[in-house]
Amino acid sequence: MAARFRWLLVRDPAARAEIAAYNHETAEAAWAEYDHLVEERALKTADFGSPHPAVWSFQLALRARGLGSSSCGYHLQDHESDVAALLGIPDDVTQISLLAVAYTTQRDFRPSARPAVRDITYFDAWERTGSLG
Repeated sequence: MAARFRWLLVRDPAARAEIAAYNHETAEAAWAEYDHLVEERALKTADFGSPHPAVWSFQLALRARGLGSSSCGYHLQDHESDVAALLGIPDDVTQISLLAVAYTTQRDFRPSARPAVRDITYFDAWERTGSLG
């Protein structure tokens, strides 16, 4: 079965900074309150279990290349529509994960089998194909 999910890589520094601000704002609010165990958003996305192994595989592939990642999807609670508008993500697409990626000093993992990157990756906006270069 072909993957029904897509990757959207955000290279634009201004867009990355705006998304980071949304994440920071919501994370600060969540930590200030910290009086809930499960958000409604977490229950709403429970039906999307299958993309999470793909995210994990992507994280392992990053590690194999000397990169690490951290999930930072705080924007999903209060700013999902803002990030969707910023990146041109259609209303019928559910954002499930946002990863911050950076170089690390360890290379302990091996890559896993996955679809061809060019078949599932967009750049800076929904359905914008291109290359890493």
